[in-house]
Amino acid sequence: MRLESAGRLEGRLLGPGGEGYAKQPVLLVYPSGAVYELETDREGRFERRALPPGEALGLWYAIPLHPKVRALRSATDDEARAKAYEALRSVGASPLVILPGRAVEVTLGTGPLARVEGTLRVDGGPPTASAMVWIPNREGGRGEPAEVDAVGRFE
Repeated sequence: MRLESAGRLEGRLLGPGGEGYAKQPVLLVYPSGAVYELETDREGRFERRALPPGEALGLWYAIPLHPKVRALRSATDDEARAKAYEALRSVGASPLVILPGRAVEVTLGTGPLARVEGTLRVDGGPPTASAMVWIPNREGGRGEPAEVDAVGRFE
């Protein structure tokens, strides 16, 4: 019997302006459903040793318990796992190959910031005018306010 040696992942997560993104969760996801959670340091760097060799996806884990990650973790058969793994590619996951006995280096980006727009309604009623809406920022705090216009729209 021959044992394959483990691989290592080294990388950096960059924010929208190209700066290292500190204290952020990064996931390494295997088709089997195995998920390794890492966290970036002050410069946005992350590292994980003793990884199984093979194909994997690396992604910035912006929202804890992202539905596509939950679907992969809860899949009970190979077909469901394969479908959930492929769905992760649509959220900007980076394909990686972990090599036995070697370090793989990767740079991940958080991508552009999302744009949020909508119409403010209270309890399903008519549009509410002249209010403020706050969308949580990436750190989970209250983000910049958006003013609601006279017809209830904001962006």
